[in-house]
Amino acid sequence: MFYAFIYSLMLSFGITLGAALYGWLDHNATSATSCTSNVPSGYRFLFVPMFTICLALINQATLNQLPLMIIISEVGYMVNYFSSLHFKTASELNATLGCFVVGLLSNLYTRMNKTLNRFFKNGTFMTVSLMLPAIFVQVPSGIASQGSLMVGTQLADEITHSNSSSSTSSSTDSTSTMNFGLSMIQVALGISVGLFLSTIVVYPTGKKRTGLFTL
Repeated sequence: MFYAFIYSLMLSFGITLGAALYGWLDHNATSATSCTSNVPSGYRFLFVPMFTICLALINQATLNQLPLMIIISEVGYMVNYFSSLHFKTASELNATLGCFVVGLLSNLYTRMNKTLNRFFKNGTFMTVSLMLPAIFVQVPSGIASQGSLMVGTQLADEITHSNSSSSTSSSTDSTSTMNFGLSMIQVALGISVGLFLSTIVVYPTGKKRTGLFTL
């Protein structure tokens, strides 16, 4: 969690620096954080399998693992998406529900692998390897719902068009940074709680060997 928090702050700093430099060069550049015309929501469910395949190949997954990874990622994203329609401001709750389903499907597969291996004949896959791409799919959606990645763009706009007083700008910067860090911690805790609950449901008496919390 600490590594992800520091990495995200570095990402926000990079966005701020790059956007500010381009704003100084191009005075006609826009600072809008959303598109004027949005892509229909149905296309998101088509992009999830493609994003999952890219993540799986980057992490050196085998081709036989891809079908299960795509199914788990798609189902987890569907739960996150439909829960976000109801809980619009609770990104940590949406991440918890999505990762609970992801962990539940992954743990159920590893527990019932003897039956499922008749269809996916490549031995037993580790729970962590199956759920890893699905967790990466959950993270951007949880952060974007709070608008945390837009902090860098907003700060760059304030730097480029510095019309307000220094005290107001400093207060805005500190508030944006605190909100960014808080939303990161909330999403990380939501993911951890969801995975923990799914493990308890499938293994109520405990599991001897697991790499779940090494993520």
